[in-house]
Amino acid sequence: MIQTLCDTGPLLAIIDPKQGDSHRRCMEQLKLLQGKLLTTWPCVAEAMHLADNIGGRPLQKALWSLLSTVVFDIAMTEKARGDRMDELMDRYQNVPMDFADASLFVLAEGFRMPSHLYAR
Repeated sequence: MIQTLCDTGPLLAIIDPKQGDSHRRCMEQLKLLQGKLLTTWPCVAEAMHLADNIGGRPLQKALWSLLSTVVFDIAMTEKARGDRMDELMDRYQNVPMDFADASLFVLAEGFRMPSHLYAR
């Protein structure tokens, strides 16, 4: 099954029409999607926080509704991978790489994806 990694930005753009072109592009890509979108709990937490800031509880509820669809899977990050995430956050702190970004990076490494698919 094809799985496409999904960061915080697209999570928000899908549920928030006020994001204009980003919303439109994400909705177009959803129509073309083969397989599922895969995100991590750190990305969900970050998206929930930002959704609260820009749209309050209604936007958070829209995010929960989106995540409960068959289009999404949420991956668990193994505790053992925490050291790798910390290492990546140190290495790319000038980019910066936050916790959610590191969780997606580590998830991609687990799939042995080519690095150009998940590098900034």
